[in-house]
Amino acid sequence: MDYITIFDGHLRDFGVSCYLPPTGMNWTADNITALATGYWQSAALIGAVELGVFDHLDQPRMPEYLAKQCGANETLLISLLNALVAIELLDKSADGYAIATGAKTMLSRSSPTCMIDALRYNADLYQQWGKLSEVIRTGQPAVEQSRQLGSDPAMTRRFVYGMESKARAFVTAIAPMINLGNAKTLLDVGSGPGTLSRTLAEQNDTLEVTLLDLPDVLAVAREICTASNAAKQLKYHPADYRAAALPMPFDAILYAGALHQETLQSASHLITRFYESVLPGGTVYLVDLMLDDCRTAPTFSTLFQITMMLMRPSARVFSNAEIISLLVQAGFVAITTQQATSSPYRLVTARKSEK
Repeated sequence: MDYITIFDGHLRDFGVSCYLPPTGMNWTADNITALATGYWQSAALIGAVELGVFDHLDQPRMPEYLAKQCGANETLLISLLNALVAIELLDKSADGYAIATGAKTMLSRSSPTCMIDALRYNADLYQQWGKLSEVIRTGQPAVEQSRQLGSDPAMTRRFVYGMESKARAFVTAIAPMINLGNAKTLLDVGSGPGTLSRTLAEQNDTLEVTLLDLPDVLAVAREICTASNAAKQLKYHPADYRAAALPMPFDAILYAGALHQETLQSASHLITRFYESVLPGGTVYLVDLMLDDCRTAPTFSTLFQITMMLMRPSARVFSNAEIISLLVQAGFVAITTQQATSSPYRLVTARKSEK
């Protein structure tokens, strides 16, 4: 659903309603089986990523070459390659196997929108989903989130590069929606690799961006940002934004892809701190997955809620109405919501009054 809503201080219909289809799914043995075995395709893709198959397909390659490069058993690898052909990620010809034309922008290392690093991080998530019933029974996470935030350097690196890879695929849909106006300073809270704020800086050479995240996350972010033509416009502020005071003041604050880690209480406290850190007349931009008011759609966001629950059981994917309510309570005005085109993310913009 494409929409934009403007909130002027009174609760309204936000353009997202609780929708139930008029007729239910006609479940059969075939489509129940397809649903139950849907992870087979996911596992095939993740297995190929972990083996490094796509990293060696800059041109068509024969299976013996791929087996050698990937350190794999050739006979078993051929079965995987053929399955990837069947699900249309690879093409097969007399010259060998190649990335399918329609998948090259996402799977070729030479593509600026390559998602291999995001898929490699998904391999970690895949293992966690196998523990879903245990998490729901015990209320304990499948893995400690601290591992991806510094305590496990290898996982932290996969996480930050994975976020960079995923964000690059969506940034072209989100960046054009952000109008910074005359803003000269931007604080990116929970920045990760800073993909979106860095893109904004690359588009505006007078914009100064401060990336704020945990020290180990920012260490990887520095590596990623070095090649940017806006590298000199970027500053780094290592801190736990939940515990430490936010630097201030800034013309604008960006909080992208991190709100889903919060509870209603912690999100309320955080947004109030955003209000204190932004200058009068300044703007806060919240980018995240959001749910409708019944919390049953969109499908991707409902499943992402479970993904977060596996690492942080208290985490919450917020509804659009919940976010607007929190912003109003903090004192923000002129609140708008926009749905990114060809992306599951939404942008909520809110302004601090001049007074």
